[in-house]
Amino acid sequence: MAINNIIANDNAINQILSGNNTKIEQKGKELGRDAFLTMLVAQLQHQDPLNPLEGTDFAVQLSQFSSLEQTITSNKNLKAILEALENQGKDNVLDYIGKQIESKDNTITIKNGEVTKGFYTLEEKGPATVMISIINATGNEVKRIYSDQKDSGTYQFKWNGRDNNNNAISDGSYHFEVKAVNNSGAFVPVKATTNGIVKDIIYQNSIPYLKIGDNLVDPNTVIKVSLPLKSVTE
Repeated sequence: MAINNIIANDNAINQILSGNNTKIEQKGKELGRDAFLTMLVAQLQHQDPLNPLEGTDFAVQLSQFSSLEQTITSNKNLKAILEALENQGKDNVLDYIGKQIESKDNTITIKNGEVTKGFYTLEEKGPATVMISIINATGNEVKRIYSDQKDSGTYQFKWNGRDNNNNAISDGSYHFEVKAVNNSGAFVPVKATTNGIVKDIIYQNSIPYLKIGDNLVDPNTVIKVSLPLKSVTE
């Protein structure tokens, strides 16, 4: 009779363990703690009265449960820390307001006939001729600008908002591409940049952008930050 009870109890435990294992496989870590408690209670309820659970075994299982609790708590804390750091990174963009920045962004806009400034940087020493192409939204060049020979450094260029046929260009957002050729006819490294004072932070689809004039600049493209030059009035 006792043997039959033991077999029945073992079968009951196996069914519970099998059921919990299935739940764990289905829901993963969400039921880890609950499944552990269920198995522990089931083991106590169905243990063999002639061979009860040893105190040391029970202590080990409680220790395992404690470790599980600590792991779950640690994961929650780490997630909270990660979210805090991410939010802190978003809040840091506010530090750009009022600062003069230089960005790898090559956007240029026209609004009410006013054209935002564009900048480029020659990274190689020696005279080079610079060619600037203004590109519209469809990828077509609307204006080509040539400069005098330049040495290494950062330069500003001006566009009057007219195309190659001297027709006024409509308001909108454009971008510019810069190429430079030295006296030997070889291309030299040059990069297009945007330069200006950040007036506002604009969020689009929960992503922050720095507003310079009418341009929206990705903070990840910023390569230089400085205090704006103060004008001195005598």
